[in-house]
Amino acid sequence: MSDARLVTLGRRFRKIYKHYSHIAADEDLDRAAEMLDRVERQIVNTRAETLAGLRVKIGVALFCWTHERQRIEDVIEQAGTTDERIALSILRDLIDDSRLLPKAA
Repeated sequence: MSDARLVTLGRRFRKIYKHYSHIAADEDLDRAAEMLDRVERQIVNTRAETLAGLRVKIGVALFCWTHERQRIEDVIEQAGTTDERIALSILRDLIDDSRLLPKAA
């Protein structure tokens, strides 16, 4: 079993996000949104076969929720309900990869 496709898609997602995160031009932002949307749909529609693939999906979700700047602990704390806090903490625990999460300030 291999999740090479998911790993590649996850890298592509982060690369696009990082490249376009500092651009203010509307046309560039629209292009970035379209590119991210395409990659996101591929990630969602590709079933994870291994823990590595699942971690890619979790990493993309947490990356989006934290906007690459906010610590996941802060996102968990700001979540509105207990079920949201628990779900986010489970995702954090599953990924357990400090390379993918924003660094503490």
